[in-house]
Amino acid sequence: MGPPPPLLRFSSDQLDERDRVEAWREKYAESVLHIELEPKRDTIFRSDLTIRSLADLDVFTDFSSPSLFRRTRDFSDDFVFVLHLSGHGTINQRNRSELLRPGEATLASGAEASWVSTHENMHCVVMLMPAAMLAPMVVDPYDAVARRIPANLEALRLLTGYVQAVQKSESVFPAQMRQVVSNQIYDLAAMTLGASRDAQEQAQRRGIRAARLRALKDDIAVNLAAGISVDALAARHRISPRYIRSLFASEETSLTDFILARRLELAYRLLSLAGERSISSIAFAAGFADLTHFNHAFRRRYHMTPSDVRAGLRATGGGTP
Repeated sequence: MGPPPPLLRFSSDQLDERDRVEAWREKYAESVLHIELEPKRDTIFRSDLTIRSLADLDVFTDFSSPSLFRRTRDFSDDFVFVLHLSGHGTINQRNRSELLRPGEATLASGAEASWVSTHENMHCVVMLMPAAMLAPMVVDPYDAVARRIPANLEALRLLTGYVQAVQKSESVFPAQMRQVVSNQIYDLAAMTLGASRDAQEQAQRRGIRAARLRALKDDIAVNLAAGISVDALAARHRISPRYIRSLFASEETSLTDFILARRLELAYRLLSLAGERSISSIAFAAGFADLTHFNHAFRRRYHMTPSDVRAGLRATGGGTP
């Protein structure tokens, strides 16, 4: 068999409800995840699974109904790093039992028996990390096995945000990008678990920078309609304005130019929708306080005016699909 496809998506809704559990066990739980699955009684089993294969790393995102997951065979030397996004459950390994809570994480050893019981609908990200890759980057990874990793760790927040952004992408990454993304995830995982000195230095140059830049871009996307200043971003992300500027400079842009480009893109999308909203209200909704500045910037970017976009929409008789 060849290597797995770089991106796969599965849903239990695609299976007949009468044999859904058995089919899911056979196709995914046992053959792909190497776990035993037992859905909670008196519930309808559901699971939506995204599998992304990177370089030396497989990432699974799962939305599933309450179930018991056991690993009593098919052991490997993988570490299983679980990010708990929503829902509650319990993990047991090495005679340790930890409650799984949203925002927290746990590390399990793929070489030992374990079980996870979810008490309600669960949303999590599972990363399979070969010990040969992760262990050299962490001071004592085996001490972290089956221990709760608290949600207030900054490195964990950066890791969670970065991995979620990767999983939400619909793109199939080319090989070189898969290696880059994998390296950055390992950096963030090591920082979360307690990186060695060499790994810390590497992570600051690589994974931490990538995750902080992603977090800043997400923050900007949410707050486009509001006033966005470098000082406010620095305060929210607890980093210096100078560091923020250097992150955007590494992509050969500036914070100001990045914000302007995102606001123009938002304005263009809003203009392309059918409706009676005025151009001025769209400009303000995209974060422009000055209509003249908006018109000039829009024309420079798109070589047409906002009115041209609106006229083109009316000429075709509709908006974007």
